[in-house]
Amino acid sequence: MIILISFKSLSQEFEGEITYAISAKSKINIPAELLEMIGNKSIFITKKGAYKQITNSTFMALQIYIPNEGKLYYKNNIESDTLLFKDVQKFENEVYEYEIVKNADTILGYVCDKLIQKSKSMQQDFYYNSSLRLNPIHFKNFTAFEKNKVSEIIKSLYLRSDVIYQNLVISSVAVEIKRKEIDDIEFSLPQKQIIVKD
Repeated sequence: MIILISFKSLSQEFEGEITYAISAKSKINIPAELLEMIGNKSIFITKKGAYKQITNSTFMALQIYIPNEGKLYYKNNIESDTLLFKDVQKFENEVYEYEIVKNADTILGYVCDKLIQKSKSMQQDFYYNSSLRLNPIHFKNFTAFEKNKVSEIIKSLYLRSDVIYQNLVISSVAVEIKRKEIDDIEFSLPQKQIIVKD
């Protein structure tokens, strides 16, 4: 019975909340404005492909994605009364190279493989474990940021992301994972907002 329960939990999509610590590293001084823009903490809530992410930042402080709408809603200031959105299905996929490194790191006890996504201008590394399963069908048309291709490859949520530029690395690392039932109301858009296409 225990084996059956364990198998079932591993085969289901992850539902719950992940808290990330955000940091930036550079060989040169990092402007305070940039640190404020990226923040240092983010809470990611997800269920069946829908997600809400809240970050203590001045850029995309709130994000809400609902798969059947194909739109990413966001605010750059959590207190703003303007809700912006991008139609994430209308971006052309960029040209990236992909590479997988097995057993690249262990995060919160999860042994993680690493997906390297590389373009001419930057690189992004995703550390992931297959037990935090994600069905890529939710993102099949999410062409912005090549999220559709990344989701198809890793089929799970990431526990660490490193965005690497020539003189800057921005990292998001999971510090807490909570598997729990999420009410659909979590993904409701804020009320009394001006909604503007970005």
